[in-house]
Amino acid sequence: MQDGRVIKKTLTNHTHFVRLQQVTDWLGEVGFEIEKLYGNYSQDPVSENTNRAIIYAKKIKKDKD
Repeated sequence: MQDGRVIKKTLTNHTHFVRLQQVTDWLGEVGFEIEKLYGNYSQDPVSENTNRAIIYAKKIKKDKD
């Protein structure tokens, strides 16, 4: 602060890893369609040993009634 006082606050951060199915479900729920799915930056397929996923998704356009 300008008067020299220090404000300290401790924040607790909770992190969890989501499953690929959760991410694809979330994307579908908000109107995205998966176009490509890779297990790494070399574009290898997703497998049980994959520790990251590269997801290409596009927003699905809704038809106007």
